[in-house]
Amino acid sequence: MKFFNFNGYHDSLKKRRYLLQFVSTCVILIILPVIISLIVISRQSYARLVSTYESYYMETSEKFAHYFIKQLNAKCLSSYIISDDSRDPNSSAFCLDQVALEQNSFYLSSAVQTIAEYTKSVADLFGIYYYEIDRMLTKSSSFSVQSFADDYLGIHNFPYDEPQLKSFFSSGSANLVFYPYDLPENHSNLLIGVRTKIGRSRKPVLLIYKLSESSIDTSLLMSNNPSAVQFSVLNENYLPLISFGPEYYKTLGLSASLKNHWSEEKFFLTLTAKSEEYIVSSCRDSVMGFIYVLTAPLDYVANGAKEFYSISVKIMMLLIAVLLTAIILLIYINYRPIAGLLKKLNNPEKNVNEFDAISEEINRMTNEISEQNMVIVDSMLGNILYGIPISEEMVKRINVPSDSCCFFVFTLSSVTINTTQRMEIVTELLQHFSTKTYITDILLQGLTVLICMSKSCRKSEIFEFLNHYLRFDSSAENELRQGIAVSCLNDIKLSFESCFSNILELGLSEPAGSPERACPRFSQDPTSKLMQQIALYIEDRFTDPSLSQSSVADYFHISTYSLSRLFKNKAGIGFTEYVNGKRIRMAQDLLVKTNEVVSAIASKVGIPNVNYFYKVFKTFTGMSPIRYRGNALKAKSQSPGTPSVDAPKQ
Repeated sequence: MKFFNFNGYHDSLKKRRYLLQFVSTCVILIILPVIISLIVISRQSYARLVSTYESYYMETSEKFAHYFIKQLNAKCLSSYIISDDSRDPNSSAFCLDQVALEQNSFYLSSAVQTIAEYTKSVADLFGIYYYEIDRMLTKSSSFSVQSFADDYLGIHNFPYDEPQLKSFFSSGSANLVFYPYDLPENHSNLLIGVRTKIGRSRKPVLLIYKLSESSIDTSLLMSNNPSAVQFSVLNENYLPLISFGPEYYKTLGLSASLKNHWSEEKFFLTLTAKSEEYIVSSCRDSVMGFIYVLTAPLDYVANGAKEFYSISVKIMMLLIAVLLTAIILLIYINYRPIAGLLKKLNNPEKNVNEFDAISEEINRMTNEISEQNMVIVDSMLGNILYGIPISEEMVKRINVPSDSCCFFVFTLSSVTINTTQRMEIVTELLQHFSTKTYITDILLQGLTVLICMSKSCRKSEIFEFLNHYLRFDSSAENELRQGIAVSCLNDIKLSFESCFSNILELGLSEPAGSPERACPRFSQDPTSKLMQQIALYIEDRFTDPSLSQSSVADYFHISTYSLSRLFKNKAGIGFTEYVNGKRIRMAQDLLVKTNEVVSAIASKVGIPNVNYFYKVFKTFTGMSPIRYRGNALKAKSQSPGTPSVDAPKQ
């Protein structure tokens, strides 16, 4: 019969359960909060980065507004200086009139030269427009408004196509006027007109300044890649006057995108166009009414931070998915043997703890195998103690390995080994020495016997192993003895006897009864007293689900085989049958006298597995617990003078 360590398997299942609980707890209490915290920290870091950029660009847009206003103030100051200089009696170049112009066609040359001189100190001065003679003089030429529009600006249907230009050159109440225009070589330009009076005659003129992209050095406004930023100025009608840098304004269609924000004094937005993100920062000038807009793509640092944030979140989400998958896989791998074992059981109820069901079934199977092995061990003990031959049928039941040709016995006196140690020894001898072993004791003699079957004589190695396992001092005389090796199972008596100089020192009595019951007999009183002690021990503890044949055997320092023989000889039934009988009798009493549910009664009597309880109960009574309760109550109610009781719960 092949040995199987049920307790070890049960412990292995429990270890799997604890491992699952430990891993799940670690993930729930440690790993998942850490990952979630990292995601939150990354999100907050990115939000803080965007906030930092918002503050930086808002400050830059305000700097740009102040810088542009400063440029306008400089133009106004230059105009006042030119106006003041024109009052000098020697500055006849500023005193132009239509009559003088008609009399002398070269009359304007002195004025052109004067303007050329001013442009050396006032770089943005473009020219002077004289309203009275409809002439705009620059440092190199003169234009009428019509010729300026046609020749310089390329407007061939003036003033119908360009009313804004007409308004720019017309005299009006505003002292400061603006006209934006585009040229192929310089996309964004702005003419700034300052209305003033010059000469001693104080004739009205328009001093014209031209701003282009080269007129303002935006690198002074910011240090972080200013060439990638577009600075735009919009008038009070939200139309662009001039812009510096790349043309994001037209590409993004900012007029439509920002129409809901023009009323705000300041705003900061991020827009997406063509799969790229842009920062838009704006502020309003309360004096001029202009709107100053900064538009820039997220620079490499911001893009890198955003990409890092995005990758971090993806990695963390992937890590969470991997962890959850690993947990599910771990649960599946570790729980699969449990589920497989449960399928082989008697279909336990779903609400029953699976480990309780497995534990109950393992105890039942262990007891069954122990009772089967008891017959085998009895047969071998009959040969060892009294020379009773082992029958061929019993040899088959023992399942002696076909390659076994060596049999020998070890005896251990005055030293107790428990059931777990017996199983460990049997397993180790089988795995490392290819030796099948049965371990039992001779009741009330303090003697443990190891019967070994092997294809080769490895007594000395096994002897060393047992000394090491039992922690004996090899230099001192100990109680572990080894018998001679024999080649036939029926000769193991010789191996046993060789362990002692005189067999009579064991104090064994002759067997009683026929040879068919090959069981050693002892004096009646000691075994009866031991049986009485065991019965009292079980009486106090039979409602404990953990009560088992091995636990009782260990408590009384005997083997499970000896315990089984004792019950068979004294009680006429096996250990499991004896314990379950007491439990079922208590359950019968509770079913009749209480209204507790069956599952509660099963737990109370020591069989928490309800399905197994039903099976055992039916084996002993021939009916289910519910039916037994119904029949008992029915019989009780039919008895005269019996008081009625409430119907119990099922």
